[in-house]
Parts: sequence; structure tokens; C-alpha cells
Amino acid sequence: MIRTILIILILGVLISCSSNNGQVNSNTTTNPLEGCWISEDYFNSIKEFKSPLKAQNGSLFFVISDTTHNEVMMSYNFHEGAPETLNNLQIISPTKIKLADKNFVRINPLHREYDYYRILEEILFKGRYTTTEGKRIEFKNNGQVEGLEEFHFYEPLIDYFDEGCQVDQIRFMKESREFGEYYGFKFKADTLELYKLHCLEFDSVSKMCGVVEFGQLIYRLHKTE
Repeated sequence: MIRTILIILILGVLISCSSNNGQVNSNTTTNPLEGCWISEDYFNSIKEFKSPLKAQNGSLFFVISDTTHNEVMMSYNFHEGAPETLNNLQIISPTKIKLADKNFVRINPLHREYDYYRILEEILFKGRYTTTEGKRIEFKNNGQVEGLEEFHFYEPLIDYFDEGCQVDQIRFMKESREFGEYYGFKFKADTLELYKLHCLEFDSVSKMCGVVEFGQLIYRLHKTE
């Protein structure tokens, strides 16, 4: 009971995980629960298999902000959300907590508008790469990509519970707010392969491709750091 009361008091003075302009809040706080939390099994799956499609089922994500008291909005499978109470929260370490029967780890993704957090940009893609010809490419955790011909922005697909999502995908854009073009991707150890998408079944109702597969390989990028 004392532990529950302590956690509720702590949550009442939390600092938001990020600021409104998309940059991480630099304010300091002694609150051990401040931040963004993702289910540990999802995080570990991304690190091991590097496939958001494989990791999605059962994934959980929530943010503790300055307005949090004893309830958060939990994202289930990055597809839907619902309120979740924090009554059963346990602090395991500064970067790990347990809520009910699930372990969560702290991550530090940048926050874009509409409550979109750049999770995969932070924990999977960010880094410097080289092409087979030696050209340098950089994926930044703010959604920018440098050196990839005409594209300047990228956005990995995190929700695969819709049609046309049979392979891992990433969207590239010339401008940050345009629709852009989707490509398939695979990580093989430290090598990122980008593919054209091949449509197997076209949905005449939605006017979208219902089933896709990997098409032509267009880039093979080796991650250097």
C-alpha cells in the first residue's frame, strides 16, 4: 500500500518525455519513472531479429508525462489504445519497470506531432551506412535520411495489422509531409537491404494492394556505426 501511494505521488510531478517541437525535453528531474516505455519483449525482438512485423504482436507502449497521475494511455500492438492504470507498477531499475506481468524498458524516441513517436527510427534505423559502391548514407533518429539520392525523409512502418503488410516496410519522402513511396526492407546482421514492393493481389474495393512481396533489390547498405 505504501509503495502504491509513493508511486502515485511521484507520478503527479512527472516531466513530459518530449517537448512540442519534436526535441527531447532537456529539463532535469529526479523522478525515476519519467519517459517513454516499451514492452521488453518487443524491444528485444527488434534488437535480435530487426523485424517490426515479427515483433508487433503483443507489443505495448506508453508515455508518462507531466499530466500523468495513476493512469496512462496504453498502445496495444501500435494499432489501438486504451487507458491503463498504474496500480501494479514496480520499479526494477532506472531503465526497467514492471506493470502487471509485463516488463518495460525506457527508450528515448523523438516526438512528432499527433502523438507519433519515432520508435523504430531510434532503436533500429539510426546510424551511418555505406553502399556497396562506398557511398555514405545516414539515417537520423528525427526521420531525416542523407545521401539516398532524391529522398530526404523516411518513416518505418510500425503497424502491420492492415492489408498489404506482409513484409517489413519503410516509406521514403522527398518532403517531410508528402505521401512518399513504400519499399520493403530486410536486415541481415549489419546490412540493410531495400526492395521494391511487388503487388500479388490488388484490392479493387480499397484501390490498394492487398498482398505484397519483396521485389527487386535496389540498395544494400552496410551499417558502419
